[in-house]
Amino acid sequence: MRLRSIDIKNFRNYSNQSYTFDKNLYVLIGQNAQGKTSFIESIYVLAYAKSYRVHSDEELISFGADFAKINAVVEKNQGTMQFEYILARNGKKVKINQVECKRLIDFVGNVYVVKFSPEDLLLIKGSPGLRRKFLDLQLSQLDNQYLQSLVIYNKILAQKKETLKSEHVDSIYIDILNDQLIEQMTIIYQKRIEYIDRLQVLVQPIFDTLTSEKETFTFSYESNCISYPSNGDLITELKQKMAEYKEREIRQRKILIGPHRDDLIFFIDEKNLRLYGSQGQQRTVVLTLILAQIEYIYEQANTYPILLLDDVLSELDDNRKVQLINKLDPEMQTFITTTELHKLDEYITADYQIIKIDDGKIIE
Repeated sequence: MRLRSIDIKNFRNYSNQSYTFDKNLYVLIGQNAQGKTSFIESIYVLAYAKSYRVHSDEELISFGADFAKINAVVEKNQGTMQFEYILARNGKKVKINQVECKRLIDFVGNVYVVKFSPEDLLLIKGSPGLRRKFLDLQLSQLDNQYLQSLVIYNKILAQKKETLKSEHVDSIYIDILNDQLIEQMTIIYQKRIEYIDRLQVLVQPIFDTLTSEKETFTFSYESNCISYPSNGDLITELKQKMAEYKEREIRQRKILIGPHRDDLIFFIDEKNLRLYGSQGQQRTVVLTLILAQIEYIYEQANTYPILLLDDVLSELDDNRKVQLINKLDPEMQTFITTTELHKLDEYITADYQIIKIDDGKIIE
């Protein structure tokens, strides 16, 4: 998978910029706050129809503009496809090959990206929500059924939250909502378990190449709703748990169980990495997970994702920079942002093209 061209209009600090890509490795250079990350963000939007940096889409629209627009041509195994993302103050519209998608979820999963930016280094020590997001993003771009179930689950969850806050909670209605939740939870858990099981296989060989230490890297899925490893009978387990927590949830007027409360726990030699891991170990593990994501996408889709490395070289020591660059397949299109080219040739031996960015303008 390769990005062949992109047109950006009124997106962040880009008023109207176009670029055509004919190489696999690009280095975006410029001072801070010039638009390097915004350029990376525009590619990310093609995959998820949303940004990873803001909660409100309106922040993506340039100051004083009424809309933002991204047009791109992406080369896939089956040929080239055109993607269009239009964001206005009153909503967004997305198109594939000039045909408008009726639902945003029909747009997601056509372009595969893996992003690695400084905030991703918080994956280990950050909140459980970051680790759930890690799972949801990876699965959503590869599995439309997972994304649909996640969307439906969150809608039912919102209904249940409102019902639990009411003065007189209808116990029968809670049962109905719980049954609807279980239907979606079954799919979500099945997909998560399959992904985690495969990731467990992929990470150790990668981890071994990134560290000289003879350490074992594992992780566990922590849930008060299901057992992991799974006992295989998800529906029965979910029904029992929902029944067990029902009265407590009504009493406390809040939802106490479900995939929206779960967590991933990482271990090195059976020691909890969040509690006992060094900063170096945590960064190596995050790097391992990023590279494992790439391998997983290639297994599932028979194509490499577009890799977005946003200012991470400045966050890694020289050894990890070399390890990261050496692990990148030359067939994978990669975009790297940096504020300086100093020492870059020591890490990158492949042919690359420099794109200079200054105040939202691409300078050849």
